[in-house]
Amino acid sequence: MSLGSKSLLPRLAIGAVLSPLFAVYGAWCVACALWQFTVGTFWWLRLLRRSLPCPSCGFENDLASRWACRCGAVYHGVVTECAICGESATFFPCVNCHISIRLRGRP
Repeated sequence: MSLGSKSLLPRLAIGAVLSPLFAVYGAWCVACALWQFTVGTFWWLRLLRRSLPCPSCGFENDLASRWACRCGAVYHGVVTECAICGESATFFPCVNCHISIRLRGRP
């Protein structure tokens, strides 16, 4: 055997041992991406409705109305994004009982 073939065998052995681990890691990454896509799609579809029910009293709150942003702007439109600064809202209060209604999932 030549000197080059002796150093090649340990590399092949390490590659044979690590290949299944890389496959498991890749499958895990794909599963995590699919989970994030599913959860993101759920929250996105939730915001396409005209109103959201309050988790406390059940009152249907309109998503399109008059809103006050943290930047100080008051605007008419959809609650999800300020028309002035573009900041995304994460929650808004119920009109009936003032409990916070979450718009998006946890980051």
